[in-house]
Amino acid sequence: MRSSFSDNEQEYDSEAGDGSDTEEPRTPLDKTFDRIGMGAYQWVLLSLCGFGWLADNMWLQAVAIVLPRVQRHYEISDRSIGFMSSAVHAGMMVGALGWGTCSDLLGRITAFNGTLFLTSLFGLVCSLAGSFNWLCISLFLLGSAVGGSMPTDGTLISEHVPRGKQYLVTALSVFFSIGGVLTAVVGILVIPSNSCGPLGTIPCDTQEYNKGWRYLLQILALFTLVMFLCRILFFTLHESPRYLVHAGRHREAIISLQKISAFNGEPVRLELSDVQDTYKESLEGTLLDRENPPPPTVIVPQNQYAVYGDYDQEAAGVVQASPLLADERSPSPSESALRVEDAVLDQQSRRMRASANKIAAVLSPEWRRTTLLVWATWWTMSLAFTMFNVFLPKLLEARSIGSDHGSEDIAGSLMSVLIYSLGGCPGALLGAWMQVTSLGRRLSLALSTVATAFFCLLFVHVQVQWLLRLATMGISLCATIMWAILYGWTPTIFATELRGTACGSASALSRIGGIIAPLLGGWLLMLDPAFPVYASAAAFVLAGICVLALPEHGNGDRRSLAAEAIH
Repeated sequence: MRSSFSDNEQEYDSEAGDGSDTEEPRTPLDKTFDRIGMGAYQWVLLSLCGFGWLADNMWLQAVAIVLPRVQRHYEISDRSIGFMSSAVHAGMMVGALGWGTCSDLLGRITAFNGTLFLTSLFGLVCSLAGSFNWLCISLFLLGSAVGGSMPTDGTLISEHVPRGKQYLVTALSVFFSIGGVLTAVVGILVIPSNSCGPLGTIPCDTQEYNKGWRYLLQILALFTLVMFLCRILFFTLHESPRYLVHAGRHREAIISLQKISAFNGEPVRLELSDVQDTYKESLEGTLLDRENPPPPTVIVPQNQYAVYGDYDQEAAGVVQASPLLADERSPSPSESALRVEDAVLDQQSRRMRASANKIAAVLSPEWRRTTLLVWATWWTMSLAFTMFNVFLPKLLEARSIGSDHGSEDIAGSLMSVLIYSLGGCPGALLGAWMQVTSLGRRLSLALSTVATAFFCLLFVHVQVQWLLRLATMGISLCATIMWAILYGWTPTIFATELRGTACGSASALSRIGGIIAPLLGGWLLMLDPAFPVYASAAAFVLAGICVLALPEHGNGDRRSLAAEAIH
């Protein structure tokens, strides 16, 4: 079996490029994924992971669209209305960090299924809020659920595809753009005919005639529930083999890989040596293997692997536990209860220590500079994008362009939001293409960030309707490219065992920018409507500087080990 695998290594190596200028060493597990290839399992998983990205932008866009309607409903000032968006971003910060760490400790499946279900539940709760304070609390809970979708789903798909297909993580941003378009379309259908005018216009019974924002949230909650049901009813997710390997569960990783390959229609037999995720380099005739020896054979209860059906337990290294000998004394019920309680407490203690250790690890000397630059990049991008995006519908309504009454009506502003959302749809594919060109990921990300700043300045200064919409489309397109590359690149920078925590913490800290942006933007809005847009442009430029300071070729699974081997 190993000989046939080795015969094809050269072919796999040639397909493993990820857009880098130099080819990085690849582990046996990398080659196993190359052997399995990009089959039906990976394509279905890619689509289902896209639901998480769709939900993220769908709900962020929903908050922006309903913001003017909620402001009228509860008669909230410009200075305070930003608390809506701050609440959802605060929840996203908690959710990204919590779900990211959860995926590293409990596995990827829990986060994969839990995020969308809770998002649907809390989205419905938001639509039923009876006061502005309760709405903000509900939005925090909503954010805590949806905030874990993008980092955990991006990590999950990056761990299931061959290295030569890593650019597909960037393509997930297609779903991100679709989420914004979906929200804008639903908003156009339900909000104009069920809403009062902006605050300060003609009197209106908001309890009776301003229900459009509630209808929008309820419809989006239903959409999210359907996406969750698709995940659990029409697909069986197997635990990430990379996660299992780095958790020391090599034999379970073999079983997971066997099931994935069987789903693709080409079952494979694997050995422990095929799932080692370690860099090996021949140096002066010496083979350096940085991986610890494989764990001993796993002993499991008699029926534990019955669910695997036709899967070869012997090939997976699974053996059956022998029954107790007749003279072995079984523990009494009280002793069993104490043992279970001690085991639970010990497991909780280990998980808490493991969580703290992973957070400390991303700030270790080896990773500190990279981690801080990644955090700064995410934070400034989120600050800039949120400050513009959350006030866009309000800014459009306030623009005295294309209206005899000195401002766009509700339907007109929502149509502009729809055009803005449509402008971002090609961004994911364009970003996926840019990062595999000679520009690479770093320069592509920096260019798209600075271009977004340029279109922000254009948005402020144009006075013609078609130029205004062109500027918003430019912002949406460049920002989508920016986020697509950032989300696709970040998981590849960090080691597998740190990836969920690193991505989750980066996403969580970016939400701090999302918390500050609406509050700062609301204060700037009261001074001058152009000030929030100027602040966004400045933050985008700062983000571009942070990107240029990041290394171009980051691959955390092998980088540090390769350096040790060479030296």
